[in-house]
Amino acid sequence: MRKFTLALSALILVTLVGAVVVSRWFSPASAQDGFKPHSLLTATVADVQQAALDYTQSRFRVLETPQILLTRSITKEELPKLGLSEIGFGGKEPPLALVVLEGKFEVQLRGMMKPEPAKYLFYVIDLNAGAPTLIEASETGIDYENLLAYAKTFTPLAADQLIDPNAKDFDPGPIQTEVSAVPTPGPSAPEQAK
Repeated sequence: MRKFTLALSALILVTLVGAVVVSRWFSPASAQDGFKPHSLLTATVADVQQAALDYTQSRFRVLETPQILLTRSITKEELPKLGLSEIGFGGKEPPLALVVLEGKFEVQLRGMMKPEPAKYLFYVIDLNAGAPTLIEASETGIDYENLLAYAKTFTPLAADQLIDPNAKDFDPGPIQTEVSAVPTPGPSAPEQAK
């Protein structure tokens, strides 16, 4: 009887371990794999940046070391001004931070059939939850010209400075586009003959 109980226990253990291994093998990686959300309410700029990098490593394929272009607090009203999607909250809006990454990624966001290349990742991080509440990606950045232009002119906060959850709205200004110079017309053919 004791041999039967040991054999049954071993069989149950092997079955459970096998089920866990198979489920991890066939289930897609979630944002929680290797990423542990935690409150970032009293976080420094460096803490928020590290959370964004950790999330990126756990969720997407990183083909080139990312560069952080922008880290600052933001409000949901500012998002459309920068070309980002609008978001809503059931209750009071949590404090939010915007992090923009540039690199070489393969991303598969909700609604995508397969991973696609991206050069830019845009995160709006809920500082209460310590995880992105909005994620957008772009291969060229063309739809985010206003935001990328703002990121280039933004004076970065020191890494040890706290993210200010009470930041005021900012106006990134109009999208800057290059206007090609109009060629100066030369003399017309009849004028040259004179």
